[in-house]
Amino acid sequence: MKNFKGFFLLFFFFCHQVYAEQIPTFSEYRKSKKEQSISPKKDQKIYQHLINVSLDRINGKADEIVFDGSKKLSELNWDIKNLKMLSIGFNSKIPDLFGDKNDIFEARIKFSNAINGGNGGMIDYDWIGSGYDGNVNHANWTDRSLSDVKIQKAQQFDIAGSLNLYNNELRFNLGYKKDRFKWRDYGRSYIYSSGVNAFRDDVGNLNGERGINYEQIFNTPYIGIEYRKVLFDKNILAKIFTNYSSFVSARDEDYHLMRNIKFNEYFSNGKYYNWGTSVSGKIKENIYLGFEYEQVYYPLNRGDAIITDLDTNQVYRNNDSAGIRNKFSKISVNLKYSFTTTSTL
Repeated sequence: MKNFKGFFLLFFFFCHQVYAEQIPTFSEYRKSKKEQSISPKKDQKIYQHLINVSLDRINGKADEIVFDGSKKLSELNWDIKNLKMLSIGFNSKIPDLFGDKNDIFEARIKFSNAINGGNGGMIDYDWIGSGYDGNVNHANWTDRSLSDVKIQKAQQFDIAGSLNLYNNELRFNLGYKKDRFKWRDYGRSYIYSSGVNAFRDDVGNLNGERGINYEQIFNTPYIGIEYRKVLFDKNILAKIFTNYSSFVSARDEDYHLMRNIKFNEYFSNGKYYNWGTSVSGKIKENIYLGFEYEQVYYPLNRGDAIITDLDTNQVYRNNDSAGIRNKFSKISVNLKYSFTTTSTL
């Protein structure tokens, strides 16, 4: 009997040891589940996503110009100063889209909206008379008025696809973007020339009177190149980029409240230049804090004007009489969150 008890205890101890070796600890179980969630199964693809929220500050200037042939009759310079915008973006990286395991196609979309009116001013120059031309001598203006401005609306929209060209570092971009700014002016002062033999003789104050509402809208298909680099064991992400277009479609609207006249102007085949750089650092797992700087330039483009007298409802058209231009810089502080999804398609 004693021998039987000893044999039973020895058998129980041996079975317990074998069972313990086969059952993982709780920490080992969690680690294996995590590895299973990260490692793709057969015929399973991993999609990388990024949510980007940023606070942007924009400074720049927009120009509205009136021509008579080669002569410049009028130019209005509208400030974009200390304009703050809130942006939200979403990026998705799609592996093996074209059957190449080294290829990662990326799609992105971003929307920005103003959260304040900024500040700044507007200067309205006129060159009236046969001896005055703003293209020949800008300083020799006959009439000038100064205004304070507030930006009533500012929005930006950008959607693009990005294709790997080399080692997931050099990439080609193809996209479409829209920039929109709308101002309201409050008159401060003026200097006018009252007649043929009078030059800058009429001086006065406008006492904050509203004079003009002005809006610019740019629609831009573009191409571009960017270079990305992952540094310090994926803790730092750096990027430089440049984009270009020669197919900008733009329009603006100028409403003169005092004269009750509206100018609608249309432009095509304009140019677009954009360059910038960004850097992001990991502050927590899947969370990055970043900074970005970029320049946007829409050089002078000429187009057609449709003028509507709102008192009489008469409409006039002046071809090749309008000019538009815009240049601004943007500084952004952003917070990014990355995550992954899987698919068995």
